[in-house]
Amino acid sequence: MSRLPVLAAIGCVLGFAAVYFGFVWTRRGQAFEFAVLQRAPVATPSVARATFWLDHVDEYSVGAVLLLVVLAGLLRRRPALAATGAAVILVTAALDRVLARWVLVRPTLVDDPANPDNSFPSGHVAMATAALLALLLVVPRAWRGVTALLGAVPVLGVAEMTMTLSWHRLSDTVGGNLLALGVACLGAAVLARRSEDPAPASRERWLGGLLGIVPLLGYAVWTGVRAAGQPLFPAVSALATMGSTLTVVAYLVVLSVARR
Repeated sequence: MSRLPVLAAIGCVLGFAAVYFGFVWTRRGQAFEFAVLQRAPVATPSVARATFWLDHVDEYSVGAVLLLVVLAGLLRRRPALAATGAAVILVTAALDRVLARWVLVRPTLVDDPANPDNSFPSGHVAMATAALLALLLVVPRAWRGVTALLGAVPVLGVAEMTMTLSWHRLSDTVGGNLLALGVACLGAAVLARRSEDPAPASRERWLGGLLGIVPLLGYAVWTGVRAAGQPLFPAVSALATMGSTLTVVAYLVVLSVARR
């Protein structure tokens, strides 16, 4: 079994902690994110679009993806695959709820009357990302790239939209992505250990994933270039989108290396 999924999960835990303590528990981090949200747009078409779209990121849409994940696993006659894919979504949801509401706190280091409470990690980002990663886990290798590209359409903009509505800060979106990625990597590790399938050829393992990795990497680079020279809020919100994109790319790499 490749150890990459386990190592990636550990990296996500460390990154999650670093982002939380670096942005939430330091005055400099809080001041930066306060300054960003102070420049969020108000009553613009982008706000209306974000409100409309995020209204559909709820328990019903996540439940629909959960059902799709289970059906995909069962249609492949892999009940363990179906159960693990469902667990990625459910465990991410449970951890997000527990961490955001009862474990993680936000000390008052910078006065922020508009959004003083803890919002780390972002539940919208965590659930949207977990849903897409669970789908990538259960679909056949050859379909991963196409699934990633199709799933990118509704998922990758969620982080930026939560910032546009001032629901979340940049660190919240990064934390949500790392939470979902860490749980999904653990799911891949469990399946890699249980799998009795013969190891596929290297070309077969990578071909489906590369169909998603290459264009998504290109999109991430383009997003980063677009952010350069922009005012503070557009630049930082573009980084949130780039973070979501790189999360999907990272999981495609993990799945390819782990022979899942």
